[in-house]
Amino acid sequence: MRAPVRPTIYDAAFWLFLMVTSPYFAFRLATSRRWRDGFARRAGLARLPRGMKGCVWIHGVSVGEVKSARHLISLIHAKFEGAPIVISSTTPEGYKAALDMYPGHTVIYYPLDVSVIVGKFFEQLRPRAVVLIELEVWPNFLLMAKLMNVPVMIVNGRISERSFQQYHRFKRFVGHIFDSVTFFSVQTGEYAERLLALGVHKSKVVITGNIKYDSIRTEIDKGALDSLRKQLGFAKDQPLLLGGSTHKGEEEALLSAYQSLRGEFPGLRLVLAPRHMQRLEEVSKTIMAAGLRSVLRTEMSAGTGGRSLGSDEVLLVDTMGELDRLYGLSTISFVGGSLVPVGGHNMLEPAGIEKPVIFGPEVFNFQEEARKLLDVGAAVQIQTGSTLAEAVCDLLRNPVKAREMAIKAREVVLAEKGSTLLNIQLLEKILSGALARELAKKRIYPYYQQAPV
Repeated sequence: MRAPVRPTIYDAAFWLFLMVTSPYFAFRLATSRRWRDGFARRAGLARLPRGMKGCVWIHGVSVGEVKSARHLISLIHAKFEGAPIVISSTTPEGYKAALDMYPGHTVIYYPLDVSVIVGKFFEQLRPRAVVLIELEVWPNFLLMAKLMNVPVMIVNGRISERSFQQYHRFKRFVGHIFDSVTFFSVQTGEYAERLLALGVHKSKVVITGNIKYDSIRTEIDKGALDSLRKQLGFAKDQPLLLGGSTHKGEEEALLSAYQSLRGEFPGLRLVLAPRHMQRLEEVSKTIMAAGLRSVLRTEMSAGTGGRSLGSDEVLLVDTMGELDRLYGLSTISFVGGSLVPVGGHNMLEPAGIEKPVIFGPEVFNFQEEARKLLDVGAAVQIQTGSTLAEAVCDLLRNPVKAREMAIKAREVVLAEKGSTLLNIQLLEKILSGALARELAKKRIYPYYQQAPV
């Protein structure tokens, strides 16, 4: 049994972290109203919602985690009827996505990890259970949950090699933090092994697969797609190259590829959807520097919709929540965050709706998903931006190959569905106390086996 660590130790570490990163936070707070609002709410300066006692508190750090919890939240709402659901996120983007996606539930910002602030959140919300998506763990938060006897379940747990190495340097303190987690439900055996190496007992770990697959759409409303296509002025069979969730450096690669392909494919059009809306002006200038003109998505819906984009124009997406439908319109989708060391974004979104997918080498946040697609030839991975044009050209020249690749991509997503239901069954056991009894009697299934349905 490890000796308990006082919250003041973690408080001191947090304030030290805040001091080191203060120039960055000061800049964001000075330049972004959304960041100021989010910081105030995370600091507990805004009133928390009332009537949440007995809630199930679900936390996703940013947009990706919030979106991946869609099916999980739906099943929790159905299974625990009457229990309020509180959804939190750390980033302004994640908070906004949660507000848009879950209008029937309460959305808050995740508290700053200071004991007095975390304590205020727990005292006012009085959660029945906490569900953390992936491995978003903060020491004071977990310690407060343990002190208040609130079970914490990690769902869709993952721990990258990079994170594992960092955690391993502070294994003793990480062990104290992980001790406060009731149960770890992880995506793969590799992630389970890393948790065990950090000192988590095997009785606390089970492999259930990836809940992201359950939140991925495998059908899309064709009527809505036709309406969007008409609004944006695209012909039904017009080839579209979409750059989804792009970062600086990736727009340049997409623009270069588009320029080189326009001669052979005069009908081809490019759509750019930057990951962060605050970069729109920067991306617009990048388009101009490439000798092209940008047309904003909102301009198309504000009266100019229906006209066709010229070959020297690029559609620049300045709206939130439309990426799924835009993937549905695309002929080929490039998923961003993968040509730069960001770790990639969710390539399953276009894959699920039968779209050929291209991504770069930097997919350490989606290694397992990328591997599954690549193993069956359901995606193309490029190593540099300079080879993007070649990859796109190959798929445009070989529509049968592109179609077969797209069908395989959807099959991968369909084959992996079901993880969410397994996690709901575990959560039911945790809340009923049955899991604790099974652990005490050593009847819990081994960590290396998938949880039984």
